[in-house]
Amino acid sequence: MSRGQRIQSVRIEAGFKKALHLAKAVGVSGATVSEWENDIIKKISGENLLKLSKVLNVTSDWLETGKGPKHPIDQNIDSSVSTSEVIQIEKHLSPQDEKLLHQFKGLPKRERKRIRAEIEHLSEQYKEAYEEMRKRDE
Repeated sequence: MSRGQRIQSVRIEAGFKKALHLAKAVGVSGATVSEWENDIIKKISGENLLKLSKVLNVTSDWLETGKGPKHPIDQNIDSSVSTSEVIQIEKHLSPQDEKLLHQFKGLPKRERKRIRAEIEHLSEQYKEAYEEMRKRDE
């Protein structure tokens, strides 16, 4: 798989339907992303490679060479969880869940923290409602 094919593949995985959408997120022109994806531009600047890998939530090494881990290890993962365990967990995700996870990982830390808190709150609400229904049925 060429670098351009990797870029196009992860662009689509990350939910950017059009190259122009990715271009706006990275801060380059749509033509530039198209040229990256078609391997017309042979060298991506270090700055753009870092922006691109961050937006797409992939490592710059993998994006550039196809070698090494595809996705960075999330800094918020418990350090007792090994990289291989994280990879095993991600292998069992549905394509929709995997897409959602990658989009989530691409968000700023502040937004991820806010979303986690909201999910925990919703989970508690559903748990409490379930317990109330169960008690009524007894």
